[in-house]
Amino acid sequence: MAYKWTRESIEKFIYLYQEHECLYSVSSKDYLDRQKKAMALHDILAKMQEIDGCITVDYLKKKWKSLRTQYLQECRSVKNSKKSGAGVDDVHCPKLWCFDQLKFLHNHVQFRQSVTNVEEGSDDASSPLSTEKVPKKPK
Repeated sequence: MAYKWTRESIEKFIYLYQEHECLYSVSSKDYLDRQKKAMALHDILAKMQEIDGCITVDYLKKKWKSLRTQYLQECRSVKNSKKSGAGVDDVHCPKLWCFDQLKFLHNHVQFRQSVTNVEEGSDDASSPLSTEKVPKKPK
């Protein structure tokens, strides 16, 4: 049976994860040390198993990936709402309840630039989204 996460258990998990910088900070000297990362995860596991003994390391990794993804999605939404030229009132307000607790990640993540395959100033007729019919090339 899978563990049912509560707010309190997620808060504790985030707090414990934050204590182990080797798990999330690429600038940490221990970030590439698999043994230290495994020891850190087992330390978190031992403390989380006090709440429920059925929690596993894989379950913790899955939960962390989910929390980190949600946090990054919220950050991206905030960033995109500021970029659009919207007013102060129109800036996205994060809906993730643990957003503030995950802010320690902000200095440890990098947002990738989006890439487009559409050239600037390209002719709209050659655009794949164009509704205009383009004649087929003869065979």
